[in-house]
This record gives sequence, structure tokens and C-alpha cells, in this order.
Amino acid sequence: MSCLSDCYKRKPTLRLRPVDEWQACVAYTPEHPKLVLLNATAWLILELCDGNNVEDLERQFWELIGTNAETENTPEVFSSGIRLLLENGLIDKINGGEKDERK
Repeated sequence: MSCLSDCYKRKPTLRLRPVDEWQACVAYTPEHPKLVLLNATAWLILELCDGNNVEDLERQFWELIGTNAETENTPEVFSSGIRLLLENGLIDKINGGEKDERK
């Protein structure tokens, strides 16, 4: 799906609303009005998408999440999360890792 040079960045117009009681986040895309409910894992991946390449993103993801009974047998959890974010228009694939320093 992704090659190591692929870089991902959150859409600048994306709006997020945490839903603490569900341990989730609702994402809204104004360009193509749609609400997307993200579980904690997808939300974490989204927050990491700041222009870094996929290899760095995945390394950061596993450093933060660690391994547990749910994730140790499913190494594809990161790649499926990136795919979900792309398919729902929440992140863009960019060239050259244009990291946004405005954070």
C-alpha cells in the first residue's frame, strides 16, 4: 500500500471533536461534508500525520502504543489505519515530507 518514501499530513481544514465517553474522536471534512468516527488507534495515527514519512510514522506509532494482546498479533493495524484515513479524506499523501512547523 505505502512505500517508505510516502509522507502523510492531516488535512488543514479537518475538524476534530473528542468524545471522551467513547474513547473516540469525530472528524469532520468540510470539503466533502462527512463525519467519521475514529477509534483511539485511528485517532493516534491521525495525530502523528504531520508530514513525516510512513516509516517514521509507524515507528512513532509503535513506540507510543507498545505491544499488548490486541496488537501483537496484528502488525497490519498501522497500515489499515493509514488506509482508513486516506479513504475517508482525512489525510493527504505529500511529497518530500513537508512537515508543518505551526504546531
